[in-house]
Amino acid sequence: MWQSFVIAFLLVAMGAVGVYCVCRFQAPVHETYQPSPSRLLLGYRAFLVVLFAVALFGYNTLPFAWVYYTVWNLTLQLVYLVWATVHQFRHRAVTGTAVPTTAESRALNAFFDVCFSVSFLVCMVYWGVVYPSRVDKTIKIMSVFQHGINCIFLMGEFALNGFVVRKATLGYILILPVLYGAFSWIGHETWNDGFWPYKFLDISSQASPLWYVGTFLVHPVLLLGTLGLSKLKSRWRPALCPVAFDPTLPLTPKDDDDNVTPA
Repeated sequence: MWQSFVIAFLLVAMGAVGVYCVCRFQAPVHETYQPSPSRLLLGYRAFLVVLFAVALFGYNTLPFAWVYYTVWNLTLQLVYLVWATVHQFRHRAVTGTAVPTTAESRALNAFFDVCFSVSFLVCMVYWGVVYPSRVDKTIKIMSVFQHGINCIFLMGEFALNGFVVRKATLGYILILPVLYGAFSWIGHETWNDGFWPYKFLDISSQASPLWYVGTFLVHPVLLLGTLGLSKLKSRWRPALCPVAFDPTLPLTPKDDDDNVTPA
């Protein structure tokens, strides 16, 4: 099938573009951020860890359920929440205080960017494409949670945390669907015995290359949307946003106003 060669090329090309973007665009290094903006956020994150863990392990038939992008998404969100909770707990002594960013904090910020952006994509694709094509239109509470309620909880996380979405995350946003596409294709040929988790992934369809292209392109579009939300956050809640500083000058509470400038 000619579609196989086209889709293989698309996966390789998009993966290469993603790697290039990871190397080309880097998050700012000389910034301050709040690792523990409030104790409220710590409690909120701990609550979400329990809730998302119950949703993932209690209401999904793992490990088979990992064939679905939705469950990939939920798993990444749980990993982020656990990591963010531990990170904030370690920095609880500086609650409400800005400190210089570290490699870990920048990685955590990038991880959040991916989870936040992709959560909207999963919600849109499920309710706009997958659900209308289903024969059984029964709506289950867990489907609503994994394709909508989780987005609302992540927006709460975004409103309370000390992060903003970065364009430097573009590479990771592009690589994620490539990994999932390759995983689904390999699974179809091996352990899934010819099963495609989503109809639009089926490479036997002549329209499949268009579906793959559309899926790849909508990821950066959703990233642009979350970048817009970050601009609003910078305007309405500037105290929670990272701030650039001059590394040649001492950064102390006394001269914060002189040494830092908005990012």
